[in-house]
Amino acid sequence: MFNIHLPSNDFAMVSKKLLLFKRKNFLLFVSLCLLFILLNVLLIWIHTKQDRNDATLTQNSDSSDYIRQRIEYQESEVIEETKNWNVFVHKELGFTIKHPNTIAVYSVSDNHVYFTSKEFENYQFSSLPILLQVVNRNNADNDVLRAYKNETLPVQDLKYDQVQINNAIGIKTITGFNSDNNYYLNDEDNSGPVLSVSAGTSPQFNLDLTDYVIMIKTFHFTR
Repeated sequence: MFNIHLPSNDFAMVSKKLLLFKRKNFLLFVSLCLLFILLNVLLIWIHTKQDRNDATLTQNSDSSDYIRQRIEYQESEVIEETKNWNVFVHKELGFTIKHPNTIAVYSVSDNHVYFTSKEFENYQFSSLPILLQVVNRNNADNDVLRAYKNETLPVQDLKYDQVQINNAIGIKTITGFNSDNNYYLNDEDNSGPVLSVSAGTSPQFNLDLTDYVIMIKTFHFTR
């Protein structure tokens, strides 16, 4: 049996090489682990971003589904019916609207005007059988759709027509209100504030809204 005796210097060199080998393997292992973690983080980020994009696309698709049609009203359509009507001017909100002698201003302030038939002028507001109102919706940041959403729950049930009434642009609501004549309007420059214009009658009275609907077609912004 032979015994191999390594010189001390050779032994130290082998030990050093072995230590370096282990250290390199350890660093390689750590690097691979970090790379694996980074790859997983990247994959999660990509999937999350994709999910958000998909959600945005879905939301945009749903938003387009809210719109039923685009319609336009011009005062010229009702010029004969309204040629002898009175012109109401609201300087603060910047609009005009016509009304017949049978319909009077019930209440007016810097932020609203209410019209009703003269026979109901002495009624309490809460019990008015018929009403046309124009109201400042200044909590909507000049956004007609946001004004609609602010007053309608649940939001996912929104349905509306896009409309233009003379120089006013906005929406006519389909869901969320009992009235079929409910609008959110802004001027062509979107300078705001958004105004809601609506006409309705109490179901128990079921009065004729014809003149009130015609009134809406005479709406003009002056701002």
